[in-house]
Amino acid sequence: MEPVSKKAYLPGMVTMGFQRQDFPPRHPETEADRQARIQREEEIIARAEADIDAGLGIEDDDLEAWLDDLDHDPNAPLPSPRSGPAPR
Repeated sequence: MEPVSKKAYLPGMVTMGFQRQDFPPRHPETEADRQARIQREEEIIARAEADIDAGLGIEDDDLEAWLDDLDHDPNAPLPSPRSGPAPR
């Protein structure tokens, strides 16, 4: 994998030219660590999918409007979850 260019940046963000090799992992991930991580990730995804199926998701348009509101009101209330299960 090619290192990220020191000139790479996201608009509006200050970067200091860090590259991946500047932050090596504390220890290599063992196969047992990898399997445990994958299991945790699968559980998190399953819970999120269950929440969405239960109607606890927020519509894209509502979320985008809320993000736009944050420009003017940093305390804008979160949008309400939609009512009813997600369409399939």
